[in-house]
Amino acid sequence: MSLFGFFKSKKPSTVIANILDPNHDGVKIETWLIGEQISKDAYENLGSNGSVYISVNYIAGERKYLLLNKNIWEEMRKQYEAIELSSGSILDEYNALIKEHKL
Repeated sequence: MSLFGFFKSKKPSTVIANILDPNHDGVKIETWLIGEQISKDAYENLGSNGSVYISVNYIAGERKYLLLNKNIWEEMRKQYEAIELSSGSILDEYNALIKEHKL
């Protein structure tokens, strides 16, 4: 490897995962390893400035992760917060949001 190759900026090996999960209060933030918890392709397609945006949906009790574009995730976060303030049945309404956006 040339000396110039050594100084090239490396792609991150970790990414900040911003997670909306109806079974947790608010946004949960985790550090994920690229290639383990998220594929390199998924990060390159929907990652933004070292972060990814995840929604969790429960199907038949099984936790499913959905990788979202940041703008869609932000809209869902706002709707999630509104539901949380007005309702005790957040899981059902949250899953309806997922279906509404056809995600």
